[in-house]
Amino acid sequence: MEEVISGVFKGFGILLLDFIFWHVCYRVGLPVCKLVTLGRYPSPSAVPHQRRPQGVVCGITGLLVIIGVFFVLITYV
Repeated sequence: MEEVISGVFKGFGILLLDFIFWHVCYRVGLPVCKLVTLGRYPSPSAVPHQRRPQGVVCGITGLLVIIGVFFVLITYV
């Protein structure tokens, strides 16, 4: 029974992290990538397909931006 409950919580955690990465970090990182590269990256064909390598770069960029903003806020506020 403990393994079942542990598996449910682990699955829920993975789904939550997947949602946060692709729906929050990607949406923050996409405009940053577009701004820094003057609209050249990611290519228009890759934008709807988040899980391509270009989408992963945008997601990681968004994660770094969110972490940076968090640290600035806790440092100066």
